[in-house]
Amino acid sequence: MDNIKKSNRGGKRAGAGRPVGSRSTITLDGLLGEVERQFGKPYHEVLIEDFRKANGGNDHNLTMKYHNMLVNKLYATLSKVEVSEDTDQVDMKRNAFVDALKTLTTITESIEKGGKHE
Repeated sequence: MDNIKKSNRGGKRAGAGRPVGSRSTITLDGLLGEVERQFGKPYHEVLIEDFRKANGGNDHNLTMKYHNMLVNKLYATLSKVEVSEDTDQVDMKRNAFVDALKTLTTITESIEKGGKHE
């Protein structure tokens, strides 16, 4: 087994990759802005036009891809739920968290002292 040669490829190397804290040069806003600049209309209008062309061209597979994409977008948008809580609910959750943290701390201290927790 000692005569197996290891590869010199792969792994972390100094200076490789994107620098820490750097950002991607492609942003969603930039991409959508470029689509609008190139086509002279917003992306959603281009998307709908392409969807109509696929549907009118009797390309069932492409039409279904557009349906899936549009439904997934609608579902993601509609499934967002805004939750608002009054101060009583927030206090109740805070107290439950404090109680759970106390219990966890007690269990941890007991185990550290060599005891068992059941």
